[in-house]
Amino acid sequence: MKKNTLLFIIIFVIIGGIAVYFMLADRKTTLNVDAQDFAIKDTSEIHKIKLADKAGNVSVLERKSGVWMLNNKFKAQKSLVKTLLETMRLVQVKNPVPLNARDNVIKIMATTAIKVDVYGAKDNLLKSYYIGGTTPDELGTFMLMENAAEPFVTHIPGFFGYLNSRYITKERDWRSSEIYALNPSDIKEITVRYHMAPDASFKLRVNGNNFFIMPFQGGQAEQKLSELTAKQLLASYRNITFEQFPDLSDQKRDSILSSRPLITVNVYANNVQPPALTLYLKQADSRTKGVGPDNTDLDKFYGVVGEGSKEIVLVQSAVVAKILPSYQDLMK
Repeated sequence: MKKNTLLFIIIFVIIGGIAVYFMLADRKTTLNVDAQDFAIKDTSEIHKIKLADKAGNVSVLERKSGVWMLNNKFKAQKSLVKTLLETMRLVQVKNPVPLNARDNVIKIMATTAIKVDVYGAKDNLLKSYYIGGTTPDELGTFMLMENAAEPFVTHIPGFFGYLNSRYITKERDWRSSEIYALNPSDIKEITVRYHMAPDASFKLRVNGNNFFIMPFQGGQAEQKLSELTAKQLLASYRNITFEQFPDLSDQKRDSILSSRPLITVNVYANNVQPPALTLYLKQADSRTKGVGPDNTDLDKFYGVVGEGSKEIVLVQSAVVAKILPSYQDLMK
């Protein structure tokens, strides 16, 4: 009897130990899978992405009515958003970080990593992880899942390069270069004011299929403008962009903003409030091809997009010329 009891206890302990072993093993496997599961296979579920770095830069991308907005203020560049979403869909673990490098990778990530939070339509957190640096061969990127202990080397199969450059944190780098992207049928009024040539300024008003123009200064009656001329001008507002953000000192920026504007454009449209565009003369530099009187740059203007903005952009003359006819040009 005692032998049977002892045998029963031994068998019970062995079976129990096996059960515990497999339970822990299964738990460990689950944790490892979660710690490696960086990809989001269906990116249509993604409605908001927050990217933050250790320098205090934060960019929040949010899908609103089919448009990706940046920090609730600007449109984000479509190509960059597309690339980021593609990265989030295709990223895979290449291999664990080698044991002899793991502590150093974690230490570096603690001070330099980019935090990525991805949310669904109901503001539910889909993924949260950290983007670190690159492997010595620059073919892998270190990533660490939130609350995980082990970082991994990640990549996109078939792509030879690193991924961290796609996770942009600086607002300016995300911003779309779009100034105007309007449907001509939505435009109700345009004013173009030439500050140094008032006689060239005008106001165009749309009333159904009728188009009316008058000098901005007033003093003359409103006149009907030909439909062809008006529609050509309105169509020009489909795609007006700036070139880039110039590298300016605070002193230079303040000097430009305090100078007399050259041209101001205001557009009024249905269902949207387009920004005002103010253009300033730019001095020619070593890269300027067209040089005008007093060493002015004929190729580019300084521009400010949005009333009250203090951010200066470079605008190519050839791009905006089509929305800058004079009153006299339109009346020919």
